[in-house]
Amino acid sequence: MLALIVTAPLLAPGYLLLRDAVSTPRSFLSDSALGLSEAAPRALPQDFVVALASGLIDGGVVVKTLLVTGLFLAGWGAARLTATVVPEAGMAGQFVAVTITVWNPYVAERLLQGHWSLLVGYGCLPWVAAAMLRLRTSEAAGRSDVCALFLQLARGLEDCFHFIARELFNTEKVFHKRLNR
Repeated sequence: MLALIVTAPLLAPGYLLLRDAVSTPRSFLSDSALGLSEAAPRALPQDFVVALASGLIDGGVVVKTLLVTGLFLAGWGAARLTATVVPEAGMAGQFVAVTITVWNPYVAERLLQGHWSLLVGYGCLPWVAAAMLRLRTSEAAGRSDVCALFLQLARGLEDCFHFIARELFNTEKVFHKRLNR
């Protein structure tokens, strides 16, 4: 419910046209969506997923659904993680965890910047933490726990590589400016 309240302004009819959250009725599998163009593939996974999904459903609906789903999963995962880590907190503790997870400055900034894919990854974090606790405390870990772990690790590695590439590119620009003085 809180995820719907936080994203309510985005759920109005029409398409998102704010910063990185630009959605259109139909996205296509172009060279850039596949990471084959000369441009940096910074939005490769997102563009690819939206291009595939918008072949079946309107692209604006896809992005809005992903936004709400990411925040819903974050809240639900926070409640489950709280129940696992601090069972004596009860429903009140779970409610506080959900509220803090779904309604905080990080989420507000990601929404304002249009970073829907980061919010989807953010929604996975409590689930990955809960999966890690189960893996650590249980002898027989389920496949879903291992799968969730690997998906989150892949996302983390992707973010790490993007950060490194961006910093290297910025360093190269500064170096070339100094050489050309």
